[in-house]
Amino acid sequence: MNAALALSVVGLVTCCCVYTSFICGALAIIFAFLSKGNQDRLAPMARRSVMIAVISYVFAGVVIALSLASIISHYGSLSYIVENYDAIYQDLLNQAQTLQ
Repeated sequence: MNAALALSVVGLVTCCCVYTSFICGALAIIFAFLSKGNQDRLAPMARRSVMIAVISYVFAGVVIALSLASIISHYGSLSYIVENYDAIYQDLLNQAQTLQ
């Protein structure tokens, strides 16, 4: 149970680092349910761990949504984003080939 609570808090604190938040949140939920053992219900600390982990998932989802909205508002559309990144990638390839 302590590992589940610790991981859920780490997931909540690192919700701006989306991948860390998802990994810690998932592990917290798994550990919380594993701590149940043969009992019918989760212990209060395990229940809190699951709630904190779900909150970290929600916050990480909000960070992803806001990031995507910011990128789309900056570039205008997803197709323009792909075209822009393709042009940057081609420039980097050309620079690498000239260095060789």
